[in-house]
Amino acid sequence: MTFSNIILVLTVTCTALVAGLFYGFSCSLVHGLEPLSGEAYIGAMQSINRAIQDPVFFVCFFGALLLLPETLT
Repeated sequence: MTFSNIILVLTVTCTALVAGLFYGFSCSLVHGLEPLSGEAYIGAMQSINRAIQDPVFFVCFFGALLLLPETLT
């Protein structure tokens, strides 16, 4: 494998992981929290947003952003 192919595979993997996270989030989590009151919903979403901030998420999220321009060259 060439260096550009490795970058492409990493970019596709990071992008797919982030897309899957957002898809699962919008399809299940948002609908699961619908019965909550407005205040409880906001509290739950803020708690989820704090909990998701970990190194794995940041590597996938920003990795796709940083690697994508490399695949276009």
